[in-house]
Amino acid sequence: MSATGVEVDVLATMTALDIDEWAERFISSVRAARHRKMRSLDVLSDEWEEMSSADDEDELMGPDEVASLLVVKRNTLAQWRHRGKLPSPCMVLSGLPIWRRGDVMAFAVITGREVLSEVE
Repeated sequence: MSATGVEVDVLATMTALDIDEWAERFISSVRAARHRKMRSLDVLSDEWEEMSSADDEDELMGPDEVASLLVVKRNTLAQWRHRGKLPSPCMVLSGLPIWRRGDVMAFAVITGREVLSEVE
């Protein structure tokens, strides 16, 4: 028997189930966990879609887009954020701050910053 086969036998013995019944329960548990995970991803996907399809004021922008809009380098943007000079991001996604375009535009107006009319 392979190492995996031995482990399955040991687990089946520990749970007082025969191997087939243990395997069925294990597979059922994995499928249930996968289903829960997929449902949670769908919810996040729906929320992201709703936020990203909003009007221009609510358009979501990452650091690259904000830096381009404000005509600064991304490093400058990071320094401003660290020093608390930027508005707080509306969310942090995978470690990256995300701002609403309206918040960034308000910051630009208040601080007299030049902005690009179109951000690529």
